[in-house]
Amino acid sequence: MLRNTSLSLLLLFALACSKDKNLSENLPAPVKQVIEESNCVCDPYIDLYKWRGQQLYFFGYKGPACNWAPRFVDGEGKDITLSQEEIQQFHNEATKIKNIWTCAENP
Repeated sequence: MLRNTSLSLLLLFALACSKDKNLSENLPAPVKQVIEESNCVCDPYIDLYKWRGQQLYFFGYKGPACNWAPRFVDGEGKDITLSQEEIQQFHNEATKIKNIWTCAENP
């Protein structure tokens, strides 16, 4: 029984890892580039949102002392420029689908 449970867990972990790899392969080039080249300064993250019928990747930073502007990329990898009013509307209307990536330096 324990052997079957262990085997099942191992298979589950292997499948979960392959899904993450496939997700990474399907990301737009600008998203992949940030993930691959980040040095983790200011604790960057990328979240996927649905807003006004399209999926947008939101690039943000958690570091409290960091000066940054929000960046948005659509599903095809094109940068989307939003006005201050549109950013506020995005904040009020968008639905977060999931966190795509969070960078944190290893302690």
